[in-house]
Amino acid sequence: DLSRIPLIEDSEEMTTDKTIEPQDSPPTTETYNLLPAPSNLAELETFEGRQALLEQWLNIWLEHLNNEPFSPQPFLDAAQQRLSELTEDNPLEWELGAADYEQITKWLIKSLDNGNIKQIYENTKNQVQVKAANP
Repeated sequence: DLSRIPLIEDSEEMTTDKTIEPQDSPPTTETYNLLPAPSNLAELETFEGRQALLEQWLNIWLEHLNNEPFSPQPFLDAAQQRLSELTEDNPLEWELGAADYEQITKWLIKSLDNGNIKQIYENTKNQVQVKAANP
């Protein structure tokens, strides 16, 4: 009988969770306009076409950050918002997801290898950040 099991009281220690603060990235509502429309919207119908567009957008996004830390989620949110706007006459039947996140990770690793971006350790936040490399 579960009603006889004593419940643990919430203590101040238990309710204090260490949440990770989101990295500073441009607000989605302000930045999705900087992502240009593809020359041919039919490109969005194929996975390869979407991936090519996302790679182009990622490069634009990284340039726009102007040495601010990169976080994939704000970029994916802005890209999804922009894709929805571009296809409002013919709504998308899919959303950006895990496969797109994995592809972005691959592009970031490639950019790290090429020296286009860098990883730095932020002591005050105790975290590793990804930033565009200074020219």
